[in-house]
Amino acid sequence: MQLDDKTNNTSLVLAFEFVDTKRVLLFAADAQIGNWLSWQNANWQVDGGVVTGPDLLARTVYYKVGHHGSKNATAREKGLELMKSPDLSAFIPTNKHDAQQVHWGEMPYDKLLTALGERCAGRVVRADDPWIADQVGKPGFAAPSGSIQAIDHGQGLWVELKLA
Repeated sequence: MQLDDKTNNTSLVLAFEFVDTKRVLLFAADAQIGNWLSWQNANWQVDGGVVTGPDLLARTVYYKVGHHGSKNATAREKGLELMKSPDLSAFIPTNKHDAQQVHWGEMPYDKLLTALGERCAGRVVRADDPWIADQVGKPGFAAPSGSIQAIDHGQGLWVELKLA
């Protein structure tokens, strides 16, 4: 399809809210800066109240980082800085070595990795984390915490997170 060659930034972004806790899981797909800016004025009527884009971001506890963790994948002021939950954790399904092999540039973007690490208290899981390939490997954060309740992995093949 020519759409794949000519257009980016058109994928579906999903925010799942746990009704009982109001916690949000955000899956940003290939969203880039324009998407993030458009969410600032978004609002929905829910159970007699109003939910806004910034409100969803503030209640986000799990963020699947968008657009391979590229430089323009996550807005700073209108995105990451609005994610205020102390339980925030993030997942980046991008392997830096493979991204370089296909000439994607700096993905994931080092400054974004640093900002995520700070905002998430180190609870950032990357597809290329060395512990994932190790049979008994454990993540850099000492124990599951925040929104991550449990972690399992299949020696470089998959990572399973139990979120709350």
